Amino acid sequence: MGADRGFSLTSLLATYGALVSSLTLGWTLYRDLRDRRKVKFSVEIRRIGVRSDGAFFSIAPNSGIEGASEEAFFIFSMLNIGRRPVRLKSIYAKYKEPVKGKRGLYFSARDLPKSLDEQEALDEYTEFDDRYVSENVESITVSDVSGKQWRLSRKQMRELRTDAKQFLEEESPAGRTHP
Repeated sequence: MGADRGFSLTSLLATYGALVSSLTLGWTLYRDLRDRRKVKFSVEIRRIGVRSDGAFFSIAPNSGIEGASEEAFFIFSMLNIGRRPVRLKSIYAKYKEPVKGKRGLYFSARDLPKSLDEQEALDEYTEFDDRYVSENVESITVSDVSGKQWRLSRKQMRELRTDAKQFLEEESPAGRTHP
């Protein structure tokens, strides 16, 4: 009597066990490799105001809403979309060509450094300054304490420059349509 050359219950269970363990290993590696710090970062030019109940709000610079400030601000929005906590340290504008020997400018942040847990957000603001949106500024970056950086995309930088130019034209005496 020779050995049965067909599939036996033992070989079927061994194949099933190997397949399940391979899938489990693959899923674990995939999940662990994706389990990183990740920050969604954006910048807008806004005016800040205070409602009658004392809560703050921000509006587009060209909106004529009562209670809004005359001066404009950069509003930085940072959201931790990763699964790990992240400690944000600074916001930085990097020059394409150095100016007076400097490679960039730091924004003066009020609440940084700050730790963000999963899905936690931080809105930071600082006074508007056109040096940060000049053509010589390559990127605006937020960094954490370990040196990891998240930058605005080229599209976001283009939109920010367009908004800044529009705001500056409206603020200049030649660009105003009302006294």
